Amino acid sequence: MSPCPHCAFSNPPSASFCANCGRGLTRPPAAKKTSPQAERRFVTILFADLSGFTALSETRDPEAVRDIINACFDRLAPIVEAHQGVIDQFVGDAIMALFGAPVAHEDDPAQACRAALAMLDAIAAVNVERDLDLGLHIGINSGTVVSGGVGSRGRQQYSVLGDAVNLAARLQDAAERGEIFVGAATAQLTRAQFEFVERGVMSFKGKSEPQLVYQLVAAHAAARAPRPLHILTPLFGRARELALLQDLLRANATETALRVVSILGDPGLGKSRLVQEWRSAAAADAANEFIVAGCAPDGNLRAFALLADIARALEARQHDGAADASLTLLRGILEPVTVGGEMDAAALQAQYVNALRAALTHLTAQTPIVLVCEDLHWADAPSCQVLRRVLNTLSNARLLFCATQRLDRETAGWALMEALQELSGAAALQLYLAPLSEQDAQAMVSQLAPGELPVKVRELVLAQAEGNPLFVEELLEMLIERGDLKREGAQWVLTRELDALQTPNTLQGILMARVDQLPPDARQLLQIASVLGREFPLELLERVAAALREPA
Repeated sequence: MSPCPHCAFSNPPSASFCANCGRGLTRPPAAKKTSPQAERRFVTILFADLSGFTALSETRDPEAVRDIINACFDRLAPIVEAHQGVIDQFVGDAIMALFGAPVAHEDDPAQACRAALAMLDAIAAVNVERDLDLGLHIGINSGTVVSGGVGSRGRQQYSVLGDAVNLAARLQDAAERGEIFVGAATAQLTRAQFEFVERGVMSFKGKSEPQLVYQLVAAHAAARAPRPLHILTPLFGRARELALLQDLLRANATETALRVVSILGDPGLGKSRLVQEWRSAAAADAANEFIVAGCAPDGNLRAFALLADIARALEARQHDGAADASLTLLRGILEPVTVGGEMDAAALQAQYVNALRAALTHLTAQTPIVLVCEDLHWADAPSCQVLRRVLNTLSNARLLFCATQRLDRETAGWALMEALQELSGAAALQLYLAPLSEQDAQAMVSQLAPGELPVKVRELVLAQAEGNPLFVEELLEMLIERGDLKREGAQWVLTRELDALQTPNTLQGILMARVDQLPPDARQLLQIASVLGREFPLELLERVAAALREPA
């Protein structure tokens, strides 16, 4: 048997994914904690401290206490790793964990919050198993830190330093048993995905000003998207793409054939927004029914994660009671099959293929269906294999399969769409979203900040956003929220001089995750270029890079 490194469930030796939690049975390699050059990073820090440990130490033998605390850490550490975090250090009965260092992910603050909630459940399970009365109190904070080797010469280890770390530790100290205290930056970045209770402002040692504190209570059951779609402006620069999608809808409503469309583009260019506008435009005639599922940033680590989301979306719309047989099969997607007490991978995938095929066949016989899979670049390989087998058999269904994804050709989602584009009899379309034109970006700025905007602000925002709608929105929102830009009547006024714009916290994960995927040499070149400025001679970059490669 092969124990799962995340939940300890026993799986058959041939299994690739855990039958209990769905994660890969090979523990994802922890980010390397070497001692790279120091760098500034936006990181989420989690401190978790065991409550009741001191009292336990008074009544138990030291060896027994050590066994208990190690058992607790054996439960807690895999949770951190399963949520793409790294254990920075164990200090007595406490853990310090990092999310976003040494490697960034787009949803590090949310992963830290999910990990914290799972850690409370894990300690509760340990208490039941060992008849103990231990608890946890946790502090989480996000902010810019300096990461790299920390320690004396020759004895350094990777860690992070900065005010954000100190505040996370203070939040943990302030939290009572069973509480998770969260800093304002983390709460702001994750408020659409979790339930928080505002605990007011608190004074902390080392902080000149009181800090607003939130308590993390629970995750929202329906929260999937790391960046929820909030519509602040009309859709700019996508009239052609929207018209093509509407043409596909009309064809799907009248002609029997499988249609496949890929909406491709970099983060922030408006793939999800385009789908939302498409759905809104289609609602008027109701000739097609949309079923929308999607992938989370860590979806590729969980077997059948996308398929489970499709199953939930399909099951939610089955409200007429006419598809009992399909529903029975469909529920199998959420209730894995076992053979002889063990998971049989072939039987599992066959059941999922049959369930999804039956559900889609039934639905498309009733009405034309548009199945949308958002963020397919995060899809897990097993789900993509099932989708490929199912869609390959539905060439005569009134089905339009649409996926939004980034231009990442090394993903299971990309391979799926390539295969579907080549299906015999399928009508295929690829839509590449380009950055907004200067005219459209200008119009978006005017819509977000109506009135007379300082020329310098407009120029800085447009230059840094480079036609990316999300970046335009977040840069302006940052200036307004920080108080750098205030409205006075019909005018906007700068409250301080601006020579450049910082990257908003909401964009840090997107940018750092992409930087961390680069090869070391390319990443170093990018870091050098970021210091030299937006424009510089190539010769200067080459000279600086050569100088840094020379031994000291």
